[in-house]
Amino acid sequence: MVTYAQKYPQVFQLELNYDDSDSQSDYFNGAASFGKAYFLGVMAKSRITEKQLRDQLPRLPRWIRFLGWSYTNDYPYHQGTLVSDPLDVTVDTYNGGNSRLWFTISTTSKSIFNMNNKESFTDYPKSIDDIRSMVEARNEKDREGEAYRKTSAYKQQQREQEVKLIQSSSAVIDGRGFVDIRSPEAKQAEIDRVTIGDKVDRWFPDKKPTDWKNFTLDL
Repeated sequence: MVTYAQKYPQVFQLELNYDDSDSQSDYFNGAASFGKAYFLGVMAKSRITEKQLRDQLPRLPRWIRFLGWSYTNDYPYHQGTLVSDPLDVTVDTYNGGNSRLWFTISTTSKSIFNMNNKESFTDYPKSIDDIRSMVEARNEKDREGEAYRKTSAYKQQQREQEVKLIQSSSAVIDGRGFVDIRSPEAKQAEIDRVTIGDKVDRWFPDKKPTDWKNFTLDL
């Protein structure tokens, strides 16, 4: 007889988390993952205990092992979790603010771990400077992405994706309500509507509108 633990093996993982919630809206993500998770070991039993989680600490570099750790069984998506004291490193958050990072030790299914990480990572951060380098690498990637989103190539790519979506759709629901675009004429009209902003600069360079939602152009 195949046991649940054999069919759905669990692994212990070390993960960096931060609070990505937005207090000004209903967006809540109080334990967002920062980058990859790190493999610690395979769980032998199906019931998670604080001792099992703490037994993973000796696998870690000394500077992580001797952070303050507390146990909770009320953590998003996990039955039991060890949570470290916050690190002296901050990251940018969803709402434009920032949050300090912290480590967690928890369990997840082996299949989900492998799916998210592609391989069993054990190259644990060797120092707090490693974490700072990870943050700076992400910030640099974000800066590059922001610069790319301002280019004409990116805008063209977005337009092409939007046109493909219209071509494969039968209706559009937006501020206008429900718009049936099943007929070739209606589909072409919708494509013209979303791409006209790319043409106005060439047609009427001094008459570019500011309100695209209510924009009409009499030719």
